[in-house]
Amino acid sequence: MFPKVMSIGGSDCSSGAGIQADLKTLSALGVYGQTVITSITAQNTHGIISSQAINANIVADQINCLLDDGGVNVIKISMVVNKNIIEAISHALQDVKDVPILIDPIISSTSGYSFLKPDAFDAFCNQLLPIADILMPNLVESAQLLNCKMAVNYIEMVAQAKALYSKFNCNILLKSGHLVGNKIHDIYYNGIEIEAFTSQKINAKNTHGTGCTYGSAIAANLAISIASNNSKNYVAAIIKAKSYMESCIKTADQLNIGTGTGGLYHFNNQPNWQSNIASNQQ
Repeated sequence: MFPKVMSIGGSDCSSGAGIQADLKTLSALGVYGQTVITSITAQNTHGIISSQAINANIVADQINCLLDDGGVNVIKISMVVNKNIIEAISHALQDVKDVPILIDPIISSTSGYSFLKPDAFDAFCNQLLPIADILMPNLVESAQLLNCKMAVNYIEMVAQAKALYSKFNCNILLKSGHLVGNKIHDIYYNGIEIEAFTSQKINAKNTHGTGCTYGSAIAANLAISIASNNSKNYVAAIIKAKSYMESCIKTADQLNIGTGTGGLYHFNNQPNWQSNIASNQQ
């Protein structure tokens, strides 16, 4: 089966993040992306103006019709908005077996815009997160999920990764982009071992959608591995995804899309895109 990923999340009309970033990432990595839209947002490189949740029944119908038509290798869940949508997703996926579910817990934006309704937080933790095979919070989201202060160093990150594993009983990838300093120290914990992924922070203006791109790249590489040899190697998928995401960040400022914080350069290795960038710079 050709590798396929179902991405469940919100639409970003600026195409920097959300479903649009997911589709660009999946396409760049040679994976067929299918989408379930939970919310429509009006946003640009300066921030989010407004959003509108999709009817929960339509969300469920999107999931069910895709599952009924051949299935997928991996499911990625991000923005889920409210209790009705959370319940619809968890119910639609309750009988899904042997398909890794990756959850990127989109609670609020970097600028402070709240994506998850306050009264939906308990349902998010109690109904949706328990179905995850891997949970991928950043440090702010980890603190929110654990109701504690944000980790400020590697030791505190390890403690929080273990606490998240105990609470939600799934693999944890704790992302460290909010740490002060010039290093990234992402942590993966599977209940037995800690795996650290250390890299240099990249100084770039256009970083909108890094979390979405990272998660989608992990889902893509996992789907490729499953489709080719039925292997579910999360560490290998994370390593490849991290390399791809870093290439997208390093080249992002070449795009010069919008006047604020733009999105990443997902197709930086594609000849047609390279040609257009070169022409634009002349």
